[in-house]
Amino acid sequence: MKPYTDTLWGDFATVALPVDHIFDRDGNIELTRSDLSTFVYCCLQANRPHSNCTFTAPVSELEPATGYSHAQLERSLKSLQEKNLIKRLRGPLFKDAEYAIATKFTGIALAELFADDRDGRRTPSLRTVLRNAKLIYFSVPKITLGRLAELKGPALAALLSLVKYAGELREPDFVINVQHWRKMSGIAGNETLLAACANFEDTVKIYFKSGAHHATAWLLNPETGRDIADEQFEKELSAAKRPERESLYTREELERWFRNEFPDAIPNGSDLIIHCPRCREIHPTRTRPTLRYDAGKGFWGVFYCDECRYGKGATPVHLLAEIKRIDPRQAQREIEKFIEQIRGKADASTKVREKAAAAKTSS
Repeated sequence: MKPYTDTLWGDFATVALPVDHIFDRDGNIELTRSDLSTFVYCCLQANRPHSNCTFTAPVSELEPATGYSHAQLERSLKSLQEKNLIKRLRGPLFKDAEYAIATKFTGIALAELFADDRDGRRTPSLRTVLRNAKLIYFSVPKITLGRLAELKGPALAALLSLVKYAGELREPDFVINVQHWRKMSGIAGNETLLAACANFEDTVKIYFKSGAHHATAWLLNPETGRDIADEQFEKELSAAKRPERESLYTREELERWFRNEFPDAIPNGSDLIIHCPRCREIHPTRTRPTLRYDAGKGFWGVFYCDECRYGKGATPVHLLAEIKRIDPRQAQREIEKFIEQIRGKADASTKVREKAAAAKTSS
């Protein structure tokens, strides 16, 4: 599974949620609705700076925060402990007890194993501990999770499934198979799924046609209501106004790499055009390619789909990573390796020509 990223949402406050504590090995939520809300509340508290992954979760606070009843929350706290997702450290159960996020398979408090003591206090937040433990996590806006009572039931499951999926893709705009989304969320019907979306429309915008197999999603900044991708693109445009580093590669080298990866690419002026992998998933019968690549723009070149806007804020490194389902750093190394190879062949050909010219001159 790909590592998750802390930069997906931008600069505002987010809460780190451990994937293995919420989703099973098939990527589907395995917690009941009340257990899910209770655990997310626990993570919200454990993400506080210097919390050492510990928190208190009195039922009197959980009731208004999650919207569930006293009895349901008591059962959820017991269930989360039985599943080794949280550990009670001290104090009476359900009142002023202190808990900690635990390791799922041993039940030991996470901070006991993976605390970072560089500051001498050994009191890191949950995000820091998850990073130290090399556990996969995804991030959700803190302001959104502050409304757990509004996200009660299917809405929270649908939201977390979407954000986890976006984290895997490392893309704020994406297309998702609706049946797969329902399975991840544990929701039986499309009507229930789409009705749930109204509860988090300030965080994820959904476009879905009745009868379609896929939905298009855009992550939003819940503080401004704007598309995350648009905000990121504007930042990159602002950065582009500053002097850019000179590309290490020529247009010819980058075009040769692109033609090697996409032999069906069609030349069109300065662009090479291919079928967009995103559009192909939605419209598999479409014959007209829509994704354009210009090797002369930027450090790696620029690609952009005229139909779905895929490519905004990304580089061909991300395109190759998505198509081959590899890490972007690995994709970057593949591009660099290919260009090094063609440069080596070019150098060898030059030496042969120089040697032949020298022999001809001497004769």
